[in-house]
Amino acid sequence: MLFRCHDGYVKKGLMEIENIKKTETSTYLFCKIIFWQVYD
Repeated sequence: MLFRCHDGYVKKGLMEIENIKKTETSTYLFCKIIFWQVYD
């Protein structure tokens, strides 16, 4: 899931995700939010 997010979907959120990488859930949710913001 995390790699899916990093794989060009959210380049802007990449650094932020790295910093927030506390748990898989937090990172996944953060990635999910950014994904929708970018594509919605």
